[in-house]
Amino acid sequence: MGSNGLWWRRHLGLSVHVKDKSIEEIAAVARELDLPYLEIVAERFWNLPDIGGKARWQEIKHLLHYYKLRPLVHSSYIEINMASINRHLREAAVRQILLCVELAAYLQAEYLVVHAGNLNRNYPASFLPEARLCLQESLEWLTAQAGAARVTIALENGWNGENHPLICNGDEHAELIESVGSPTLKAFFDVGHANTFAVDLMAYLEQLQPYLAGIHLHDNSGTKDEHLPLGGGTIHKSVYKRCLDMGVPAVLEMNSLEDIRNSLAYLEENITSD
Repeated sequence: MGSNGLWWRRHLGLSVHVKDKSIEEIAAVARELDLPYLEIVAERFWNLPDIGGKARWQEIKHLLHYYKLRPLVHSSYIEINMASINRHLREAAVRQILLCVELAAYLQAEYLVVHAGNLNRNYPASFLPEARLCLQESLEWLTAQAGAARVTIALENGWNGENHPLICNGDEHAELIESVGSPTLKAFFDVGHANTFAVDLMAYLEQLQPYLAGIHLHDNSGTKDEHLPLGGGTIHKSVYKRCLDMGVPAVLEMNSLEDIRNSLAYLEENITSD
């Protein structure tokens, strides 16, 4: 990583998002590729956050130390919706994420990524203001608890799918961060998710710069969240280059080990040569 031509590797990491691989396998790949970061995803595929108990947390901490990897944590996200207009569901989501705050604190992660959630497609879009207020309330409570644990919360933008999204562009993303007004809350930019909204990705990224904690890298055709390898969709190499030049962790969030290696080959060919 010392070569000037490979400057872009300084902040690069891998997510354990590859669901048929263990955290141990992805950690070994990150070390083999000489990447500094590993993003731990707190989902059932990896017996997290609480299925494996504190013993599982200890195993992961030892693993990170063994491979000399810097930890990042992504909170539970499947069936989790901090913006639900159903109070009971919303509070259950926050309770689950608070378990992830404990995990992030234990691992001494740089941040905890959380999804904004959405308004269910069965509600009309006229309910969106209420959902945004619900999300803001959830974030205010979450950041108060996370701040006490010295954990930074990084709010990630979602994708354009069946449900009504709460973050469609940089304005909405920055506005949510500012409305909560907590130093514990930062922004997390998922470039693939943003691409599904046909927005100016460079402009979005620049809007988030004052709040930015980290970035997810993956590609798509612009119509759905596909998690393709870099270069496999419509995102231009200049966007990836800017992401890697932001000075924050940039995490490859792929579906397979092959996609990870293909993405690195793409970066080596298209970023190193520039």
